[in-house]
Formats: sequence, structure tokens, C-alpha cells
Amino acid sequence: MKTRIIAGVIAAALVTWLTFSGPHLLILALILALGVMAYLEFDKLFFSTPKFWRKSMPIFFLLLTVTAISVSLEWGWIAMWLGMVTLFIRHVVLPSRDGDFPGAVHHISMELLGMWYCVGLFGFVVPIVQLEMGRQLLFLLLLLVFVGDSAAYFAGKWFGRHTLAVRVSPKKTVEGSVAACLAAFAASIFWMKFIGHVDPLSANGIRLMLFSPIVSGLAQFGDLFESVLKRSQHKKDSGSFLPGHGGLLDRVDGLALSSPMFYFFIRYCLERP
Repeated sequence: MKTRIIAGVIAAALVTWLTFSGPHLLILALILALGVMAYLEFDKLFFSTPKFWRKSMPIFFLLLTVTAISVSLEWGWIAMWLGMVTLFIRHVVLPSRDGDFPGAVHHISMELLGMWYCVGLFGFVVPIVQLEMGRQLLFLLLLLVFVGDSAAYFAGKWFGRHTLAVRVSPKKTVEGSVAACLAAFAASIFWMKFIGHVDPLSANGIRLMLFSPIVSGLAQFGDLFESVLKRSQHKKDSGSFLPGHGGLLDRVDGLALSSPMFYFFIRYCLERP
């Protein structure tokens, strides 16, 4: 527990500094590096034999897509489509040589899932930063996801009585899930009062307060989905990225669904005239 807390505090301090003061290019470079590390964890989870050529193509299109999304959503969709088409072509050519059609379907399914999953995790961080008040909004997203995660952990540990999804994650409870949503709601008010300087009773303030539990709920589903991935391979952790916390995917899984939805909400519900 002590190692977990120390590592968590150091990581939180570093992320906070990067969010508010880190140069834009450093944030993009870090996001790309984390995307590669996350995909490598994903690949190791589903493929027992490491192969450079199998990993290189999804990683290339992952980097291309994340970079393209930071320019515009249209370019991001084009990059993702090109990656899908290229992988389709590769998995038509390869099984035509050895006849391993079940293997080809498994490979392309996992490669596409891993690429899209990592895009969900990291692809919308830089676009959020580029919005008006983008750094403050990114901090809000992280606050909603990780404060909710901590609230769920401690509430479930102290008050949990009813399991949420016992076959997927036995320690998660309904009480913890509710606590996460309530903590996200409170965190949004804190952010509006002290960081974003938004009137909680304004139209945008009310929208943010109502949307914050949805972000928390999406983060919880992202967490549960990552648990499904690990359980399908009989693994407890996706890796050992952070001492006491498991792999990188174990720490950022809540962003897979919440990050894109948060971006679209801010872009189309708060920034409209």
C-alpha cells in the first residue's frame, strides 16, 4: 500500500505539472510514447510470441491517427480508415500463403481492437488541450476519472456490500460505483469554483455538473472492459508500468470511453454560441 501511495503521488504531481505547464510538443510526444507503451502491453496480453512486423503496423497507424486527430477529426478518421484498410489487405495476403484463416481473423481482430482502444485512451488528450481553457478542461477530465476511481476504491473497501460485476471484477461494488459518481459531481463543483471559474448555476455550470457522473460512469465501464480483456487471458495485471499499480493500461483504462465523450461534450455542448 505504501509503495502504491508514493508512486501515485509522484505520478499525480508529474501529470499536474504537465497538464498546466508542460510545453505542447512535450505533451504530444509523451502521449505518443504512452500510446506505444499501451499497445505493447495490449499486444503482450493477447500474443505469446513477440513479432516486430506484427506490432509495427498497428503502432504506426496508432501514432498516425493520434497525431492526425490533433490536427482535425477529419484527418483522424482518414488515418484510422487507412490503418484498417492496410491491415485488411495484410490479412488477406498472409493467409493466402499458409491457409491459416482462423489465425488471420484472430490477428486482425486483436490488432484493430488494440489500435482503436489506444486511440480512445490517448487520441483526444491533445485536442482537449487545444480547446479554449483546454489545460484546465484536461485537468477536469483527469479529476473526474481518477478522483472517482479513488472514491470507488475506498468506498467499496469500507462500505461495499453489493457486488457490481462479480465475474468481471469481484472487488468492485455498487456502493463504490455510486461513490465514484458522487465524487465526480463534487469534483466538478470544486473545479468550477477554484480552477475553471465557471458559475455552477449558469447553463454551462449545470451541464458540467450533470455530465460529470456520466464521465465517471464511462470511466468505470472502461475499467471493467479492461478487466474483461485481462480475464480472457487469465492475467491479473496488464504489466508492471507503475510500482504497486500494475500496468499502464491498468491505470488509464478509465479514459478509453470517457476521454472521447468528454471532448465531444465540451466541443458541442459547452463551446456552442
